[in-house]
Amino acid sequence: MGYDSDDVLDCVRSVAGLEVVLFVRELADKTCKLSARSKEWYDVQRLTRRFGGGGHARAAGASFDCSLDKACADLRAAVTEELSAQSEERG
Repeated sequence: MGYDSDDVLDCVRSVAGLEVVLFVRELADKTCKLSARSKEWYDVQRLTRRFGGGGHARAAGASFDCSLDKACADLRAAVTEELSAQSEERG
């Protein structure tokens, strides 16, 4: 049975107080795919560009040629940096 990651992201993004949702899944070929969404101010495209991805400020994605564990570790570090930088820019 398949699923639509957009449905999962929209459901999680509806949680009050949540700004950013990152959904990472490992594909059969052992690559990983990131789908990122935000609500109001966090620019997920800035995050995904770090990994060669793209999209829009509120919806973006990227692919990783590494394990799920490595992709998640790299994402945790990057999103922490971006949260700090984007928070400072907002004032």
